[in-house]
Amino acid sequence: MQRLLQFASSALEAVTDALGPTRSQANPRRKALLKFKRNWDAVTKFYDGLISPSFRSRNNSVDPLDNACLETGQVEDHLMGLITILQQEEQRNNSISDSAGMVDSCLEYFLEDRVLDKLCALGSVNRPPGTMKLVLSFLVRLFESVHQPLLPQMSVHQPVFQLIRVCAEMVGSVTQEPTSSPALRMGDPACSIFVQLLCVLCKKLVENPDLLDFFQGDTSGGESREFLLFTALLPFIRDSNDSDGDLARNTLLQLVQIPRVCALFVHSPLCRELVHSLCSQFRSLPVCVGPQLPKAESVRAFLNRVRFFNSFSRLARDCLAEQMVNLLVIDFFEGVVKPAVVQTNEQSVVSATLYLRSIVECCTAPLLLHECSVFLLGRASSCGPNSHADPNAAADSVAIHSHPLRATLIARINSLNEELSVATLHVFDALLSHQQEHAFRNLVLCRLASLSLPSPQDMFLDPIVFRTHFPSVAADSAGFDSYIYDAEGQTAMFFHSYKTCWTQRDTAAASGSVCEPSAPLEGHFLRALLDRLGGFLDLSISSNLVLTGIFARLAQCPHPLLHAYLLDVRLAVPAEMRSLAEVLQQLYQRVIQRAEDIPEFEWCFARTQLAMGVRRVAIACCASQELCAILQAKKNLLATVSGFK
Repeated sequence: MQRLLQFASSALEAVTDALGPTRSQANPRRKALLKFKRNWDAVTKFYDGLISPSFRSRNNSVDPLDNACLETGQVEDHLMGLITILQQEEQRNNSISDSAGMVDSCLEYFLEDRVLDKLCALGSVNRPPGTMKLVLSFLVRLFESVHQPLLPQMSVHQPVFQLIRVCAEMVGSVTQEPTSSPALRMGDPACSIFVQLLCVLCKKLVENPDLLDFFQGDTSGGESREFLLFTALLPFIRDSNDSDGDLARNTLLQLVQIPRVCALFVHSPLCRELVHSLCSQFRSLPVCVGPQLPKAESVRAFLNRVRFFNSFSRLARDCLAEQMVNLLVIDFFEGVVKPAVVQTNEQSVVSATLYLRSIVECCTAPLLLHECSVFLLGRASSCGPNSHADPNAAADSVAIHSHPLRATLIARINSLNEELSVATLHVFDALLSHQQEHAFRNLVLCRLASLSLPSPQDMFLDPIVFRTHFPSVAADSAGFDSYIYDAEGQTAMFFHSYKTCWTQRDTAAASGSVCEPSAPLEGHFLRALLDRLGGFLDLSISSNLVLTGIFARLAQCPHPLLHAYLLDVRLAVPAEMRSLAEVLQQLYQRVIQRAEDIPEFEWCFARTQLAMGVRRVAIACCASQELCAILQAKKNLLATVSGFK
């Protein structure tokens, strides 16, 4: 019957247009208004009819609260028709050059008749079931399609505010009482639409921060005013790992760039609740079996959450970013990650170290990366005679070497457990890959700066010098000279960046730097790496790859002291101190000895070189110069020993 009435209404409208073209076509605004009223009247009559006695007497078998009522009543079509008319009216007015000051008749009726007051009231009670979802969809489409400033209007922001509050209370009740069955439950389509509405409103707020006042309500006890949009988004930001949660977190990243919003968040439970949620996720991660992270949904969700915190610390205003990072350090890194990494169960330690590597890889924001480095290594003081050292520099420098977690990780580089050793090397490789100054100073530069190493004049590789130190098959092989000259060019490129990445005071060695007296001259970290490199022929290929990768990253650090120690094979070092060239010479002699026991050694070596050269060509076509430099550093060792095993 309803469809028949709608068809008759459309036919009558067509006849009216045909008989009276002058009036209807001469005034399209009036025609649009009539059509707008008909759509709205159809909606109101539908809901009024559901509660009328005549409806109940005619439809004894139909429950007026049944969801099917909405489908048969075509309410959605009429509501979407309202938006279409408003959108067409806006486009028509925009096309008229002298439309300034023109009053939109449909929009005026929409506001004066308080359409949203009635719709939001219907959505709040959700009768019949599905009305809330329908109203939320209408609001999303309305604010996305109509670009007129609707929210400043009292007849718009007040009913929207009340509807959002009702919906937020429903979502909160489900979080606290999962057995309840309200209209909104996480994962339901209606809840997804609610998140979309919140995100659309937050986008409007980013465009015009003055709208913030319309979404603030007084809290009980006369405390600071509640930011309703944040209150509604928080359960999804904190607890949801699906697309709704991702959308909510991306919206929050937009909000934290607004100064007024950051001021509200600083005094809210936002940071603490988010960090506690991250801690719970970490505790529920599965134990890793093997050298890789498990391909589980919980792992993916956890790493996405870590990336969210990284983006938050980069985009948020200083006060809020510092608050979040401080809580991350105290509650997450110190409270959850550290106990997992230093425990005694080897399998659990390997898993925690693998997760730690992934966390370090995700930390790229300067503030978070620095605090992550400090968590792993301790706080470092500036090294150098002309440095602006902190008054507590001596204590800090000693703390570098007495930092328990740092000492534990360095000791595990040479662990008898191969998986634990490789996982730990990956943690250092991930940290050094960020080229973060604190990590390089803490691990190598502070110690090297205390030595009287000569300032390098020409640190670049010389094929003649290399032939002198390694006068073997490797030095006589075809392409060796071109490989060395290519490495020289890469080194020159990174050394050139020294002028912009490091201050001039770092070129001189530091006299009187405070370092741990019992530490080896090259430092604990370099000593552990050189010890590991000494057993290169007996290690797995995965261990050797990450080990040579770390040396490559150190060699690319644009600091002359480190360049001299790693790349200058003519550098004279104290007798009790080892250098990379010395360890490579010893390794080379062991290679020559083993080669005598391998049948057809030269043929195996040539075949390995050819295979690695083919891979290098394939990679060089698509890799960056930096990646090629790392691969070349690895190849320098692997080409020598891969054919011997």
